[in-house]
Amino acid sequence: MKTQPVAIAFSGGVDSLTAAFLLQKKGFSVFGLTFVTGYEQPSIPLIPTESPLSTPLYQIEPSHPLAITAHSINLPLWAVDFRDIFQEKVISYFVSSYQKGETPNPCLACNPIIKFGLLQKIALEMGASSLATGHYVQTKEDSEGRFHLYKGVDPQKDQSYFLGFLSEAQLQKALFPVGHLTKKEVFQIAADNTLTPAHKTESQDICFISTKGYQSFLENQPHFHAQPGPIITPSGKTIGSHQGLYKYTIGQRKGINLPAAYPYYVVNIQPAKNTLVVGDKSNLDIPFISLRDLHWIHPPNPATPLFVKLRYHHTPAPIILKSTSSTS
Repeated sequence: MKTQPVAIAFSGGVDSLTAAFLLQKKGFSVFGLTFVTGYEQPSIPLIPTESPLSTPLYQIEPSHPLAITAHSINLPLWAVDFRDIFQEKVISYFVSSYQKGETPNPCLACNPIIKFGLLQKIALEMGASSLATGHYVQTKEDSEGRFHLYKGVDPQKDQSYFLGFLSEAQLQKALFPVGHLTKKEVFQIAADNTLTPAHKTESQDICFISTKGYQSFLENQPHFHAQPGPIITPSGKTIGSHQGLYKYTIGQRKGINLPAAYPYYVVNIQPAKNTLVVGDKSNLDIPFISLRDLHWIHPPNPATPLFVKLRYHHTPAPIILKSTSSTS
């Protein structure tokens, strides 16, 4: 048996369940941590328990599916209440991004701040050597002792895109037991060992969004108001009206609902003017894009080929990176 325990960020899904099981099979002493956001379905009833930590720990009602799943593999499980911080750091970012005409990815805020920030810190305070998750990614340590983030072996499930804002220090204290497996292999391991997830359906890219979709979620947020505005062409001609910029993202074709001889695509969003710009597919061809808030786990070698993904399922495109002054 390994001497120092490992914590697993436990959602009860097949990925974290299989990850916990694999760690146990390797001889680790494993305990589970789950964080409550307030958006879980069904909601997670918390039972206060004594804790030496500054952050209160809770037990989960034994009849809850998450507790039943943990018990099925003899996994001790604690919960932490992150509802306030999740609202402040993730939900507020999500809502404000749409209000600014941007299309956010809340996982890029949640993972470094919540899961591998606060939750990992609690895991280490509880005596764990690291925090494991069910992400389909891999880490490798180079000859100089530096940790790097690599893609998972399953090209359809690779989640390195979502962990790109982690620091090396966070990666050093992270484990990804299913990163070397395909999703099919994870399902097979679960089936062969009678591992029953707490929920049968796959988790969504955005965990706090229900089946009603993100637009319904935004419309139900306090102080969020849909504001109709004009739809124009790149030449400035008004050709229609929209019911809120939050319903659109750059490159979108469906949902514009304007008759034309060719399909319209969203080519620009102008929040200051509350204006949506649409055009034909050729208008999407641009010579460069501007990047901000770049985060390097390690700065790349100048000779290293660079690629960019605009969204999770976007095919990586080769780029040449050039720096500009803040005033240009």
